[in-house]
Amino acid sequence: MPHVYQAFQAPSLQQLKHLLYEKTFGGASISAPFKEDVMTVVDYLSPEARAIGAVNTLIPLRSKALESIVDRNRAGPVEALYGDNTDWIGIHTCIRSHLSPINAIKSRSTALILGAGGMARAAIYALQRLQVQTIFVWNRTAQNAEKMISMFDGSRSSTQGQGAPCSEDAPPLKALARSSDLKTVQPGRIFSLPSMNEPWPSGLEPPTIVVSCISRASNPPPQIVLPESWLRSQTGGVIIELAYNPVDTPLLRQARGLATKGWIAVDGLQVLPEQGIAQFELFTGRRAPRKLMRDLVARHSREQENHS
Repeated sequence: MPHVYQAFQAPSLQQLKHLLYEKTFGGASISAPFKEDVMTVVDYLSPEARAIGAVNTLIPLRSKALESIVDRNRAGPVEALYGDNTDWIGIHTCIRSHLSPINAIKSRSTALILGAGGMARAAIYALQRLQVQTIFVWNRTAQNAEKMISMFDGSRSSTQGQGAPCSEDAPPLKALARSSDLKTVQPGRIFSLPSMNEPWPSGLEPPTIVVSCISRASNPPPQIVLPESWLRSQTGGVIIELAYNPVDTPLLRQARGLATKGWIAVDGLQVLPEQGIAQFELFTGRRAPRKLMRDLVARHSREQENHS
């Protein structure tokens, strides 16, 4: 395929805008801290990006009509930009593939999210798509957790419709349908946990799904482990760590130490290719080489470990 995938770094989104309108621009993966800011330059948002409040995928449109998204993967003047979010897909896929049958999601299933940033919002959305009815959020700043929870009051969480113009006055248009668009999100209940010093709320099942969305970019990185009382699921569960630099974290080591109790640890490099696969297919309109992409990420991880 005649494509080049390159990394660009800039201190501000404004310094990258010229790239978005080049005739050969085929799409972009957006990383922090621009996932929210980039929403100001897109012409259309996917239902997922709108619900999550962040964009990690930009797709150029060669006409101002959203229908032109089906004719992507070609050069030409960029007339509009479509913003999507695939972060939730990586989380959603890894939960489904690693959650054991005994922990299949039921009406009483609960999940725990650590963090209150953009990835935590993607995690809430993924859990809602999985029909998890009770979600808890812990964040070092409880006020930020409460603010995030207020975003998911049900008003922003529907995925009915395939795409929406950023202008509320514009008529809705149909975009390229994905199978994930066919299910409506069930908002459920979301609660904040103010402190790890408190026991797990009485009367509610302990979590069988834990997703850590806490950045390890600070120096020193946070050393998060969970209270034993929060991990008393009789059937274990899955603990997903989204951070991958470094790959190993105290939370993952805690999860591996509970393997005999049914806990499964999933590191960030297992999540990363899943959202990248979705981006590849959005950019090109072609099926991604899924095994190859997963193998390349795993190989890179092994090489990094050998050089550390």
